[in-house]
Amino acid sequence: MTGKLPDELLQEILETRLSVDYLTFAKWSPEGLITRRSEALELLLVSRRWQRIALPLMCETILLASQQDAKILASLLTRHKGIGARVKKLRLEGAYGQILRKILISLPNLLYLSVSLTVASKKMAGGLCAGLRHVNPEDGMTIPTTLVKSHPTGDPIARAETVLET
Repeated sequence: MTGKLPDELLQEILETRLSVDYLTFAKWSPEGLITRRSEALELLLVSRRWQRIALPLMCETILLASQQDAKILASLLTRHKGIGARVKKLRLEGAYGQILRKILISLPNLLYLSVSLTVASKKMAGGLCAGLRHVNPEDGMTIPTTLVKSHPTGDPIARAETVLET
């Protein structure tokens, strides 16, 4: 049935399922976003046509919830140069080390950045701090002040805040 729909109309239909508004992106639990991402991935399996239309829509919003997610995204950005330009929203559930610098450099059109940090070492925060210098999002960054006060050294989080203020 969808074979008769023009690509533009199918894109509009899929966009209603794949787009994530900013409040959902910034406020939902990571688990809720992971579930939503898993459900969206099923749409890629419908047909090659659906995959061709849906994949760019899925790339607009990225959630990195693990080191493995960061490695996969870095690999995709290296192999498919155009994907980075499609990313509009990025949510980080950690710092992920130097790989994050490589990711942030590859996202020239990033509009929204949400960061939830629990950083255990300066080494893990280094990539985030270095990468933040390469992006200029319109909105986003959440670092709970309770983390700054309760973190044993406070330094990685304080460095991230300093980068954001400059």
